[in-house]
Amino acid sequence: MGIGAYTQVVLSFPFAQVLLLTCQPIHLSIRITMNNNRVTLIGYVGNDITCKTLADGSKRVAIRMATHYPVKKDKGQIHWNTVWHDLVAWDSTAGFAERNFVKGSKIMAEGTIEYRSFPDKKGHIRYITQIRAISLANLDR
Repeated sequence: MGIGAYTQVVLSFPFAQVLLLTCQPIHLSIRITMNNNRVTLIGYVGNDITCKTLADGSKRVAIRMATHYPVKKDKGQIHWNTVWHDLVAWDSTAGFAERNFVKGSKIMAEGTIEYRSFPDKKGHIRYITQIRAISLANLDR
């Protein structure tokens, strides 16, 4: 819809409505991702991170992360439960984590949940749940 020499565009999101006024033509490309396997965690690095450089030159970082949530006890007291998560980051994301994270750092991780299984030395099937980090942020700085 035009307003004089301006173009008005209203973008509606579940959390906000944005009104854009511009004198230039707008070409909007909105991509909606139907990826339901997405997780965002905010917590603390539990151990010093371990970094490995593989034979093909790619870098892998393993991060142990703790998140907390409150639980109300019988007498109304609040107790904080801790949940531990295993994060894996690759290449440039791994390099960022290696440079910026230490034990105790408050971080935000966005990624996908991966489930894997493998046989151990005794032949028993072991199951692993990991978060493959797509983006990481240091919330301390």
